[in-house]
Amino acid sequence: MDQLITTLTDALGPFGPLIAVGVLGVVLVLVALSMIMAEKMDPLERLKRDTRLPSNSRQVKQKLRGSA
Repeated sequence: MDQLITTLTDALGPFGPLIAVGVLGVVLVLVALSMIMAEKMDPLERLKRDTRLPSNSRQVKQKLRGSA
């Protein structure tokens, strides 16, 4: 742990550990935002889409019902 802090201090100066924690925080926020913003289909919209059938499939269902 001390070696990591020493490396950060040598590379980035006295605020090296603070900069590293800040960068890690920004990365975590970006990952969280990308997960939140990922477009998920609304279950209600999916249900509406599934219940809407093209007119051809309705005719086929009517034919199948009529032939039985």
